[in-house]
Amino acid sequence: MFGLNLKDRLRSLNRQRLYARDLNKPCFSHPDGFIFSGGDKVMAKGAHEPFQSDLVRKILKEVQLFANIGAHHGYYSCLALSLNTDTVAYEPEKTNILILEKHINANDFNNQFTLLPCAVGSQSGELILYGGGDTGSLLSNFNSIKYQQQTVAVVTLDDTLSLGEKKALCLIDVEGFEHEVLKGASRILSNKIKPYWIMEVLRTNMQGDFNTEFENVFGLMQSHGYCAWAIDESANQLVPFTSDAALKVKNGELKTNVSNFLFTECDDDLAQRL
Repeated sequence: MFGLNLKDRLRSLNRQRLYARDLNKPCFSHPDGFIFSGGDKVMAKGAHEPFQSDLVRKILKEVQLFANIGAHHGYYSCLALSLNTDTVAYEPEKTNILILEKHINANDFNNQFTLLPCAVGSQSGELILYGGGDTGSLLSNFNSIKYQQQTVAVVTLDDTLSLGEKKALCLIDVEGFEHEVLKGASRILSNKIKPYWIMEVLRTNMQGDFNTEFENVFGLMQSHGYCAWAIDESANQLVPFTSDAALKVKNGELKTNVSNFLFTECDDDLAQRL
């Protein structure tokens, strides 16, 4: 385990046992009709990110493909598949993959589902994943879990995701690595039929240090003709969020608790229709 001391090895093994325990927990019927593990009770009962989940349901009615980048246990993948949407999921963490596959198999979703057991970045290769479960990140400074590390394969969206004439929804949840994901998706971002994006863009890491790539995500998306909308769960509304606003957040001139954002082409009225 990368030269870890005995204390850290024991902590790592204990954490892995806790994750593995989820594999044996019973499943519940989600309100959308799919089966999900009791290890994720909030997700299983339909109470996870209710406003964003509703947005995803509505957007999925307008697309033919769902890409789940950082799929975790497959909540949004199962939601898409329950609506008969072809789904491609990317997930590098070993235990997450086992739980994700459990959910796919329990619902017999395999015919419309493709799993790529790898991370996504700006170029193909290998990187170290720090931590696991909910907080695994390819950034060494993102969380404090240095004792749990694994080498994972990395691919780009441009190399692995084919849109063709399909309209897609891409959902990114990669714990601070979103700018690197987008740097490897220039072809996708320039596609004739551009996808919708829902993205977790974190302002800080788990130690409270500011994410230096925060405003760059919004600048990159703006350069490809996208406008951003903050997904405000507390107010159940979409709020316009510009690259200037992102810069103000960086400079401490604007406070926001929102970390999930919808990106649409600026001339698309999707946000008004939702």
